[in-house]
Amino acid sequence: MAVGGVGGGGGQNITNYNQQAMDQQMQQTDQRQALSTQRQTQLELKKADENDRANVAKLMTSINDITFGIQKDKMASANKNSESARALL
Repeated sequence: MAVGGVGGGGGQNITNYNQQAMDQQMQQTDQRQALSTQRQTQLELKKADENDRANVAKLMTSINDITFGIQKDKMASANKNSESARALL
């Protein structure tokens, strides 16, 4: 008589089925975790991009303020020089 009785090895099929079900469940769990991580990463990248854009806008405003200040100082200096030259005439 074969080991396992009639139909021999039937218990092995159940074990394989259970292992396949567990493997499939683990794979689904891994996929859900991967999607969650991917979504979280996308959110963090979006936040970083928004922060970068805000920082660039602040820098551009600062540069414009400095540039305007320099132009204003040049105009004031030119006007002063012009007035000084007129006073000499």
